[in-house]
Amino acid sequence: MDNKHREFKTCPVCSSAKRLFETLAQAGRDKGTVNKEAKMAFGGARGSVFDQARASMILVGSTAPVYDVKTDICMECGCVYATDFTIGEGKVLPVGKADNLPPPPTKP
Repeated sequence: MDNKHREFKTCPVCSSAKRLFETLAQAGRDKGTVNKEAKMAFGGARGSVFDQARASMILVGSTAPVYDVKTDICMECGCVYATDFTIGEGKVLPVGKADNLPPPPTKP
């Protein structure tokens, strides 16, 4: 699977580009409390995709599909939507290492 990265700059409902947590991040940048490169999000999910019933048969070091998704809230209509996602392949880690999740795929 090739790494794939997508960003969504506007709300899918009302097309506004105003996002709550990005606005808060900018306010922090203006005050010097947030790093210039930092991105903020309402929420997110990161993990790997495999069948839990087969987990004991998956070899450490093999690869599995992985994902990293970030969400934010539109300041115009309140819609919660994905602002950013990346999918790709990640190495399976031993149990107990980083919650057994491979690192997020690198952006192409």
